[in-house]
Amino acid sequence: MLPARGMRLVRTIVLSCVVSAALPAQAAALDAVLLPSAPLAADGERAHLVRLYLLREGGLLGGVPSVRAARGAITGAPTPTGDGGIALRYKPPRVERPGGDTLTVSLGGRSVQLPVALEPAGRVKISLEVPQGPLLLGRGSETPLKLHVRDAAGRPARATLRMGASVGRLGPLHEVAPGEYQLSYTPPDERYPEVAIVAALSVSDGAFAAAPIKLAARVTVQGEGEPGATMQISVDGREFPATVIGPDGRFSVPLVVPPGGRAIGVSTDKLGNQQRREIDLALPPFPRLLIGAVPAALPADGQARAEVVAFGVDARGNPERRAPPALAADAGLLSPPSLRGDGLTTWTFTAPETVGNGAATLRAPGGLTRVALRPGRPRVLEMVPRAEPL
Repeated sequence: MLPARGMRLVRTIVLSCVVSAALPAQAAALDAVLLPSAPLAADGERAHLVRLYLLREGGLLGGVPSVRAARGAITGAPTPTGDGGIALRYKPPRVERPGGDTLTVSLGGRSVQLPVALEPAGRVKISLEVPQGPLLLGRGSETPLKLHVRDAAGRPARATLRMGASVGRLGPLHEVAPGEYQLSYTPPDERYPEVAIVAALSVSDGAFAAAPIKLAARVTVQGEGEPGATMQISVDGREFPATVIGPDGRFSVPLVVPPGGRAIGVSTDKLGNQQRREIDLALPPFPRLLIGAVPAALPADGQARAEVVAFGVDARGNPERRAPPALAADAGLLSPPSLRGDGLTTWTFTAPETVGNGAATLRAPGGLTRVALRPGRPRVLEMVPRAEPL
């Protein structure tokens, strides 16, 4: 028989064992993985299909959890997938700069919070850096151009770009850094004042930018006046050296004239009398409108659409801010124009239901573009059995 002290020890050990057996095992923590992990475009309207995987002790955990978003919304009920995951549609809030949201996932009394990276939705933004002053036409008048591409959040972004110019030639496009591009522009062989419209298009999302390059030319004005008098001509307020009218009553004054330049001549006779008159420079017209369509080809199904963009300038090479150009299509439909400012106008073009001659021509005074058409998918498929059995 054990002594009393020993009995107390046994009772204490048994009691400790009983108490330990009565305590519940600590529940394993809930873990989860959300795919995709890349930032989601957050425009406040589009819902993204994401996939959720619940994990416990290194393996997949079954069951359908409840999910709620701190800022956005879960649209529809979570649905199990064949690979053990959970599919759900998540609509993020609209954001103007990179940010985030939090999803709370709950199952069986356990929960976990998952961060969701968000970024602004929208096209890339393209800006063109061109000479601000007139470029003087002549040998060696090639000039460098720069392009800056930024995503909707303002970060440098790479883009597949298509370049064009209304007159002149563009050199190859070179990427010098992420979102930074350079190329050269060579003016045309013509030697009269005009404007080159340079345009850049992002092939992936249709972002568009255009800028004018004013091309000045050397123009010689010849005329008649009183022999011995002087003639001085100014162009847009810039005075050129005066010349003496010859004994035959003729004069010749070399000028540098920008697009739309206005010339004023002042003749002064030997007595100091002056006569002021406007001089007709007889400048020929030049293209003032550049039109493009994205995409450049559509199926002729009566539903496919393209965005049509036009950039126009006035006679002096400044962006046209007045009424939009009168654009018409020989096939398909055009929406009403939308003025974007700084000379840009956009339309939505809907393809016709038939291919026709293979292209739709969109024409405005001073410019045109074409949208290639290809056969659309058949709407009705008719099966005709053979007259004789096989």
